[in-house]
Amino acid sequence: MLSSSELAQLRADLEELLPDTCTIQADGGSVDSAGHVTPSWSNTATGVACRLDPFTVRSDSRGVIAQQERTRTYYTLTLPYNTTIEYGNRVIFGSLTLEIVQLFTTHSLHGVVRALVAEMS
Repeated sequence: MLSSSELAQLRADLEELLPDTCTIQADGGSVDSAGHVTPSWSNTATGVACRLDPFTVRSDSRGVIAQQERTRTYYTLTLPYNTTIEYGNRVIFGSLTLEIVQLFTTHSLHGVVRALVAEMS
């Protein structure tokens, strides 16, 4: 078992492996009386250290949406261990807008936060 100081050092070491930054956004939109949703994205965290890696197992997954074949590109997003991110958030990474597909919340030592994300079209 790691001591608290060893765990803190491990987390600091892992954060050095996050070469990029991203912005996390939450939807504070509203629903009108007819049930139409008007999204309104606002930044909840900017300049968040991150790493984006291809998730090749699913990057060629095809699905039929609106009777069109479409390919989604998936990535593994890695963030510092104390980053707050939730389902329904989206991530801006350079010119990419990414939606959260799955958050990985159970893992050893909680050294980082990881999520499976997909490009939004």
